[in-house]
Amino acid sequence: MNKKIVATTLLGAALTVGSLNVISAAAINIPDNTFKSVPTVMNELKTGTAKWDNKNKSLTLLVGGITVVLKLNNGKAMVNGKNVKLEKAPMIGEDNRFYIPASFVQDTLEKLVAVNPETVASNADKAIAVIKSLESGDPSAIKAYINPDKYNQHNLSFPNGRDVMLGALDQLKAAGTTVNIKRVIVDGDYVAIHTDYNFGGPKAGFDIFRFEDGKIVEHWDNLQLKADPNPSGHTMLDGTTAISDLDKTAANKTFVEQFVKDILVGEHPEKLNSYFNGDSYIQHNPSIADGVSGLGKALSDMSAQGITMIYDKIHKVIGQGNMVLVVSEGEFGGKPTSYYDLFRVENGKIAEHWDVLETIPPQSEWANSNSKF
Repeated sequence: MNKKIVATTLLGAALTVGSLNVISAAAINIPDNTFKSVPTVMNELKTGTAKWDNKNKSLTLLVGGITVVLKLNNGKAMVNGKNVKLEKAPMIGEDNRFYIPASFVQDTLEKLVAVNPETVASNADKAIAVIKSLESGDPSAIKAYINPDKYNQHNLSFPNGRDVMLGALDQLKAAGTTVNIKRVIVDGDYVAIHTDYNFGGPKAGFDIFRFEDGKIVEHWDNLQLKADPNPSGHTMLDGTTAISDLDKTAANKTFVEQFVKDILVGEHPEKLNSYFNGDSYIQHNPSIADGVSGLGKALSDMSAQGITMIYDKIHKVIGQGNMVLVVSEGEFGGKPTSYYDLFRVENGKIAEHWDVLETIPPQSEWANSNSKF
């Protein structure tokens, strides 16, 4: 027999074993409250695939990044390799069609398709869905898009593992968490998100997710309490959001990384003016005014107050088109600090800058051993 794959909404499945044609359960004498049929909304949702294995008498369903295997007359389903007990075993009806118990459809499959893989397909959309779940409390995206067996956490307040994130959802929702995504940068297996948060106070944040085989396996972030607008009237999160100049991604990443090395790390501070178009430069740091002159004045004022800002090491450079995010390690005011600096490049010059600084706690307070970077 030829194996065939058909699209199905997976709100229920009744498949002809011989041809995998979709039918209604009403066609034979099986009550709808016992086994679910594929509804007529299949063509509207177009989510998931079903594959019949005649040798093993099993049906494999792919739902929102989740793999579900159901075997004929077997009281357990496999969901991403883990056993899930079924109220009733899958069966083949008198018309040689495969049926899934309604309770499994309701308790498992409907939740898996709550995040439609037709619309949540790219890594960027998956990462966005995961971030938005902190506001909604809906675990569907986390279950669908974070690897259940490998999730390394670099937020030092949380242990590794997907279950930790799932366990925090109710508390975050109850606390009135809000998530307003401002910018999304995709670079290979990395997705960086710039977000206006409200949990534990209003915060500006960056989250970075690393993907393997379509699943999130690693996460970094930096969070800072939001401040009043800076001397030029800009907030930590307003400004340009559009991604452009995709053909210049590599050049812009190299340019920005060299700027951080020359100016922020301090290898060639005399080159400062060469990175800007005169004094035209939009600044979103809450303490610094626009322009190279504003940056120079802020650095001079900090020096006069004995406040040090030291960049020691660049850990990541993530870029897409005109937007480049640099993750660095150093000290601010004598405290170990994680720097996330986002630059917008225009015509080969730095045109706009956002940043988030976070003090790194002592290692004795870490909930994981992965480090901040």
